Amino acid sequence: MDRPLSLNLDSLPVNIMSENARKKYTEVFNKQNNIAENAIQSLDCLNDQIVEYIFRPRNGEISFDSDLSPKHQDTLKSSMVLIRRLLNDAQSKFRKMVEDNKKLAARIDGSINAANQEVNSLRAELLDTNKKLTEISEITETTPQQECGTKCDDEHINPKQRVDEDNEMKQLKEENCRLKAQNDILSSQENGKDINCDISKYGELKLELIQTKQELNRAKEALQAMKSDRKRLKAEKLELLNQMKQLYTTLEDKETELRDFIRNYQQKMAENDETIKQLARERENTEQEKWEIIKQARDAQERAVILRTQLESKEQHIKKLDMELSVMKEQAVKTGYTLHVPSTPPTIRCTTPNSEDLPPYETPPLSANLTHNDSSFDAQFGTPKDSRDRSNSLTPLIDSQNKSSISLPISETSSETKKKKRISLGSISKVFTRGRVRRSIAIPTGTELEGK
Repeated sequence: MDRPLSLNLDSLPVNIMSENARKKYTEVFNKQNNIAENAIQSLDCLNDQIVEYIFRPRNGEISFDSDLSPKHQDTLKSSMVLIRRLLNDAQSKFRKMVEDNKKLAARIDGSINAANQEVNSLRAELLDTNKKLTEISEITETTPQQECGTKCDDEHINPKQRVDEDNEMKQLKEENCRLKAQNDILSSQENGKDINCDISKYGELKLELIQTKQELNRAKEALQAMKSDRKRLKAEKLELLNQMKQLYTTLEDKETELRDFIRNYQQKMAENDETIKQLARERENTEQEKWEIIKQARDAQERAVILRTQLESKEQHIKKLDMELSVMKEQAVKTGYTLHVPSTPPTIRCTTPNSEDLPPYETPPLSANLTHNDSSFDAQFGTPKDSRDRSNSLTPLIDSQNKSSISLPISETSSETKKKKRISLGSISKVFTRGRVRRSIAIPTGTELEGK
């Protein structure tokens, strides 16, 4: 007995990929894309910071072009360029990876949907073919079952009956054959067309089965190609992860180098600031000393002016004394006495230096030159009178001389005390290093008068 033709639809899955698997697959792709986008954003931030450090140094921050040796500048520029290249390469790789993942996910989704549609269409076609095959098998099974029933009944009959039955059967068979022939003739005439149609439908179903098998083989090949693509993508993903790790290590190394460089540069800047502050302090000290020296020079100039006025007053006083001497001489001539006075008046040497050329000096007391007792201004008279008359005649001159000699040391002592209070000889001697100039008022003594 022939078995009915039927196709096993259990081997075909309803869907190539379930919804849970598809969700997990999309979540994995989305996570990878998010990680790549975060990495791209961090790389963009690093690139922007490097560009700001190179091209736009802020006030108070690092300026890479100034206060650096050319070697440091070259190394810094080369390292920055290298870091920027690495960042650009990493960004391009990440973006390419994201685009590839998106394209691959879209392609996989499209291929999965197409495969699901093909599988569903194949299942529908196979169901139709199974229905048709079952109908054909039912038609073919009806005739052999009837023959089997007659054979089973003959076995239970006795041999006498068998002979009768055989005869009857022969007759019946002859009639049956005749009826079959007639039936066949009639059926062939009536149903010839239907049989031809059934045979042609059976051939078409076989062709459809062959086509469905070929399509199933193609779907299996597509699934194998998808699996191989998935393995290749996993390998590329691992390679990209390794490259990312290497990139992160290089970036960390460069970041540590930059931090060390910035730390050293800040230390140098702090040292430079300290040296600049020290120089500013020294400059302030020198300016203060300069102003003190200028003040001392002004004080010295003022003292020189005061001394000059004092000398002028003394010169006027000496002129007055000369006038008194001339008057006394005239009186002596009128009275008949001869007064021997030197023809040249007493020379007074006074030098008033400028404030620029004023050295530390010591003014000798005028009492040393002028206080020579009353004998320093002795006068010889050629009259035969007594010494009493001489002394009496010259008393007013001597008295005035003594008064002047007393007043001069007092003024000199007061000026010397002021000098000692005001002038610091140590600081002025640094600036004004020249020879000392002494003022002296030379008044001729009695021996000079006698010689003349």
